[in-house]
Amino acid sequence: METNWKFILQESETHYYCVICGCEISGSRNAEGHFRGRYHADAIEEYGDDISYSGDNQYYCQLCDCYISGYQNVRVHFRGKQHQGCLYGSDTESSEDDSEDYVALSSRDFIIDYSDNSYMFYCCLCNINITNMWHIPSHLGCQNHKIAVTIYGSDILGNGSTWYYCRLCDCSINSYKNVYEHITGRRHDNFLDELE
Repeated sequence: METNWKFILQESETHYYCVICGCEISGSRNAEGHFRGRYHADAIEEYGDDISYSGDNQYYCQLCDCYISGYQNVRVHFRGKQHQGCLYGSDTESSEDDSEDYVALSSRDFIIDYSDNSYMFYCCLCNINITNMWHIPSHLGCQNHKIAVTIYGSDILGNGSTWYYCRLCDCSINSYKNVYEHITGRRHDNFLDELE
């Protein structure tokens, strides 16, 4: 995997991933635009001094004095209780973290096949049905989904089954049907406001 700019990785010829913002980017022009954009600059200002690449897809958080395995988990770490506790001097880093059995999800992981015949899909971040598999790429590329992944995607972890975990709120979500309800709910919104 090749690093093009600080914290932006090239996953394939046309696909990029911003480690510090936790978002997927299609195309080199969009990657360059993201690199020069305000959202990325704000993330660099807030987290950039804390993180360094230590090789072999391992990152090191100087603030928490810990290693992070996998570039997809860097943003998850930043938004998590341990890092926030170190950042703001609270005691939340000592509380038990129930997220051990959960992993970071890609943009595609939020699309759920909920029928036996593979004709009906549901995006649990955007709360919309997708009528067939040929419409999935266009949904993944649409602006609304990209924004939802940027804002909420790094907080929601999955366990490969029907259970989800919100790292920001430190709570379990027992079905993909409840993910959208949670991320648009008052509790999650309050935690997002506290981070800003």
